[in-house]
Amino acid sequence: MKNLLLIICCTAVLFACGGGKNTAPVTHNSRLDSLGDNKTFVFEAAAGQSIKANIILADSTQAPNVRFNQIISPSGEAEGPFGNTLTFELKETGKWTLIIGESLMVGEPYVGEFTLSMEVK
Repeated sequence: MKNLLLIICCTAVLFACGGGKNTAPVTHNSRLDSLGDNKTFVFEAAAGQSIKANIILADSTQAPNVRFNQIISPSGEAEGPFGNTLTFELKETGKWTLIIGESLMVGEPYVGEFTLSMEVK
């Protein structure tokens, strides 16, 4: 089992795991800084793997209105939106993109910290 390698570059965070190996769960703390803000997370995976991911808000008194807005495949196909948990089968090898942002359908706008927890198997 390999650990995900976390690299912070510009506004995106890259989670890299090579060779189609299973990865240990990783977490990354981030924040939404303003209304309409999105955060982008990129990870590498092999076709046939799956991702399990969760968003945990730092302020648990607020409505859980942060979600996975989209998952984008290496070929550019986008799916979503999802809730604050995601389980998804990865059908392509390469760099996948997760976009996390506010859910406009739940509660009050959220500005604040959150933790992304994810595992690729």
